[in-house]
Amino acid sequence: MTDIQRPNYFTSQFLIEEDFNDEQTYHRDMRLRHNRSLYKWGVVAGLEVTKDGDKKVAVSEGMAIDQDGREIILLPDSERNTLNLDGLELNTTIEIAIIYHEIKDKPYRIGDKTKYTRITERPKFIIYRGKKRENCDDDHLEVRTGSAPTDGNVMLLARVNLDNNGNVSTVEDSRKLAGGKTKWSDGENNSIYYNDGNVGIGTTSIHNPQSWDKALDILGSRHARFNVRSGGGVVTSVFSHNNWNGARGIIGTESNHPLTLATGYRHRMTIDTSGRVGIGTTNPSEKLEVNGTVKATKFEGDGSGLTGISGGGKWKTLEDNFIRYQGGVFVGNRLPSPKNNNYEATGLCGAIFAITERVNKVTKSYGVRGHFDGFLTVQGDDETNQEEIIVKEELDNTRDDALEDKISPPEGITLANSPESVKPGGFVEGLTENSVEAVDKIEGATTDQSILSGYGGYFTAVNRGTSFVYGVYGEAQNSNITVRGLRAYGVYGKATGAGDNYAGYFDGRVHVTGNLTANNVQQNSSRQLKENINTLTIEDALETLEGLNPVQFRYKEDHQQETHIGFIAEDVPDLVASRDHKTLSPMDIVAVLTKVVKEQNNTISLLMQKVQTLENKSQSSAF
Repeated sequence: MTDIQRPNYFTSQFLIEEDFNDEQTYHRDMRLRHNRSLYKWGVVAGLEVTKDGDKKVAVSEGMAIDQDGREIILLPDSERNTLNLDGLELNTTIEIAIIYHEIKDKPYRIGDKTKYTRITERPKFIIYRGKKRENCDDDHLEVRTGSAPTDGNVMLLARVNLDNNGNVSTVEDSRKLAGGKTKWSDGENNSIYYNDGNVGIGTTSIHNPQSWDKALDILGSRHARFNVRSGGGVVTSVFSHNNWNGARGIIGTESNHPLTLATGYRHRMTIDTSGRVGIGTTNPSEKLEVNGTVKATKFEGDGSGLTGISGGGKWKTLEDNFIRYQGGVFVGNRLPSPKNNNYEATGLCGAIFAITERVNKVTKSYGVRGHFDGFLTVQGDDETNQEEIIVKEELDNTRDDALEDKISPPEGITLANSPESVKPGGFVEGLTENSVEAVDKIEGATTDQSILSGYGGYFTAVNRGTSFVYGVYGEAQNSNITVRGLRAYGVYGKATGAGDNYAGYFDGRVHVTGNLTANNVQQNSSRQLKENINTLTIEDALETLEGLNPVQFRYKEDHQQETHIGFIAEDVPDLVASRDHKTLSPMDIVAVLTKVVKEQNNTISLLMQKVQTLENKSQSSAF
């Protein structure tokens, strides 16, 4: 049929069966066409499957539309809406579906023929993934093998899991809801536009270049925004703007509330109202606070404010290199430009912690490694520009020979091009091509700043009375006793060059557990360091010497079990004992012995004079 026709009735018209059928066909076809054009097939309402006993499920009243526009309507009927699953395969998953179905009803006999005065539109249930059962009501329920088709004529309602006994264990809702096919707009301006699930606001050409299933597109000539608000006053917005400090896209809160990004319904990153960012925390206390591990391939900045840094990678700052990690940690006033084969910058002043290095093709390891090789010397007077510096050459023997191959000549100020200008009273901003004198001073126009000492390592410890503190603590263990000449050092120091140099300098007590080996041991004894100086009386010296009892012994921590001779600190007289009676000073013992020996020498001298007098008298009497 090329045209749509409907019956036209008039008075005295003779009607036949075809006329009535055409009347119904017209209205039915128009309704089906309406459904197909405006709606996508699926469940309109209801038709929910629920468990209704061990081996039964119930389907609620409802309506669906199939792809042909036919309406599948299930009316409330407790008997027909309950499906008996007894006899189906055990331990399996079945699919419950519904289809449009017609039944000829109300029979009427004309002679030997049966006619039907009604056609009942009664939906039919189909169980997929099952086996056909005996005595199955084909007009009400049918069991089929295979999966439910998805062609739009079969409405899948649910998947039902049966256990080992054939009982219903779970029911999974599988309904596909019907949807509209309308394309609507608000008029000529097309400010709101809908097309097959896509929505455009301000445009009918929805931007969806990747062909996502659904898209919401908002277009403004200069700017546009999408708001999500709560009744409590929280306003979250997505903005696009042509000129908001430049063209940009923005996501944020317009109200005074934090913005949080979440995954799995858990907060992951938060920007608070002060602009502080928290990762792993919703209450950041700094510009960036991370509760967890941070992994990065590069860090830029001078690092002057960093604390508590640790890392497994190699990080550097920019050219000044105030703090640098590359196999160790460098902290220094300046790092010159020469690099070694590993692209590590070398310098004159620095400190390295927990590192290994190769010196003269020999690998050495240090818990702490320090090196000081001098500061630039700057002098000024009234006849010279106070903003200029003069660089002195290096004194002889001021370089650590063991580091000779580790130090590369830095680029910068040389004897040929000095002086160079620096700020008055400031520190030097360049380095000479030679090492320079280690002890001198820096003078400027406004202040006098003197650098009197250089340290390879400088450590202090203050005891507030609550613990043991150590300025330096060293421990050495050597378990490989099969290698001859193998040595381990808990603390290693070396000092060379002119002047007063100390491989180790300690202001306070020094405790050594083990042997102390030295070519020369000196004890401070200058008058400038002492007070309350009194002469040791011979009585005190004799009493103290009498109280000294030499013994032989071995140290408990001496693994070589060497025998020593000496004294027990707890048993010596108070005059030579330490405050805790745990240590002894050789100088104290020597002083006692010196006093007693001198007294004995005086006594011996007197006795020798008396003997000489007696001998002279004896010789005179003989004559």
